[in-house]
Amino acid sequence: FWQGVKDAPIVQAVGGALSGLTGETAKEKTSKSTQANYNKNSTIINDAAKRNGLTPQFMAGVAYTESSFKGDSTKANSSTATGLYQFVDDTWADQVARSNAPEAQPYKAQAQAYLADKNKGVPRSKRKETYKALLSARSNDQLNAVIGGQYLRQGLDALKKTGVSNPSMAE
Repeated sequence: FWQGVKDAPIVQAVGGALSGLTGETAKEKTSKSTQANYNKNSTIINDAAKRNGLTPQFMAGVAYTESSFKGDSTKANSSTATGLYQFVDDTWADQVARSNAPEAQPYKAQAQAYLADKNKGVPRSKRKETYKALLSARSNDQLNAVIGGQYLRQGLDALKKTGVSNPSMAE
């Protein structure tokens, strides 16, 4: 399914994912937009994949599913999920607090404080206000991809610990 992502336009790689759109104009517009977003973010996606021992195809597939490669400040309508890999507030704070990536270090202490406040029962609205810089960092596509790769790696490792020998085509 994801064979040839590096060599072919991403819309070819995702095959029928766009076929449900009505009207050729909408389909063509979405294809061009998706391709442009992929082109913009492919280098950071590939770098994050390499750094986390994942395939670029796996990382690209998740980014496509989560944000159509839009990144930046792409936000889900029904949750706090934001960015290329659509992290919600609490998961973002947890992953940044765990990260050893150089890009995450400026936010690590704030992430740890966010989690401590969460554990103390500080309301989400207060945490959103207090930790704006940390939560806004999800809009940094490079950091979001690095943390996304870290999160995916942790998930695959957890599956392997349960006895799933090849949880995906990620490796």
